Amino acid sequence: MRGVRGMDVRRIVDEMAREPQPPGGIDLGAAVRAGKRRLLWRRAVAGGGAMAALVAGVLVWPAAEAERVTPAGPSAPTGFDPMVRQLEFGWVPDGLSARGVDNGTRHAAITAGPRPRDARVFEAPTLAVVFGARGAAIDEAGPRVGAPVDGGRGDCPTNDKITERAPLVNGGRAVWRSLRAPVTGCRPVVSELRWEYAPGAWAAVRLGRTPEGTDRKDAMARIARSVRSGLNTPLRLPFRLAEPLIPVRFTTGQAKPNWNVQVEYAGRGACSVGARPSAYRDRHGETGPADTTFDGRPAHRTGHELTVFGVKGLDVSVACAKDTERTMRSISVPEQRWKDWSAG
Repeated sequence: MRGVRGMDVRRIVDEMAREPQPPGGIDLGAAVRAGKRRLLWRRAVAGGGAMAALVAGVLVWPAAEAERVTPAGPSAPTGFDPMVRQLEFGWVPDGLSARGVDNGTRHAAITAGPRPRDARVFEAPTLAVVFGARGAAIDEAGPRVGAPVDGGRGDCPTNDKITERAPLVNGGRAVWRSLRAPVTGCRPVVSELRWEYAPGAWAAVRLGRTPEGTDRKDAMARIARSVRSGLNTPLRLPFRLAEPLIPVRFTTGQAKPNWNVQVEYAGRGACSVGARPSAYRDRHGETGPADTTFDGRPAHRTGHELTVFGVKGLDVSVACAKDTERTMRSISVPEQRWKDWSAG
């Protein structure tokens, strides 16, 4: 395990690991879901709206202000740097061309989903691979995916989860998790494969709806065995944030030519910053039309969330526990950088 030079980031990450959500004077989770996260995958990769996060671009965050190690192998990290890509898909089922990243301080995850029918929005992801930090509860870590199948209503326990032993995955013990609920027609449908990728650390493949006739167990095992881990590749941003805030979650989705990105921060106060290209704005969707202005640009405000349209080609959203306007003014958007990122 490699330490980080400079500021005592390990202590910060350990503290954040014990407290997964950044502190704040408001329910930032609710504020984010009310706006920004609606944009990301229309879930909660998910979610999105104009609150999409400014995070995807070309600006490389100062390297790893957190403990970073290869997550596969004989040991696992106690925390992750949200601004570092750890995972990449190997094999995925056909039809899942949209991609996303969902990183926190206690998990690293990648997602895949169908190409959206409407360029303004993202379909919900149907596949996620999640690696948890050592000691992290994998149930709580990472993105959710949609229910594996649709079914009729029935008198059965909702979210009744069944666990059974699975073959080893890359040498680690593994289990299948099945869901039995009204949405599955009350029959057990395998929805997750989880395995111990290092002592005390678990990973999971979560698979939602698939074409009829798919061997779900075979597909999940193939995904798990082919995923590449320990990449340690810095994630780039399309913007600069002048305030000294600490990233605690990074979420992005891309289904070319559209994309969106969001970063949640701790530090001076809990904040979330998001962005997406103005060209794919849904003026009549969840974010709502412009109803005010900010520094001369059209904008939309919902509670603590402020979305400014047309910031050098981006719609930028900010929601902070304190002084959203100040954080918005601290953001700059290097045009060529985000164009390079969205093209890549």
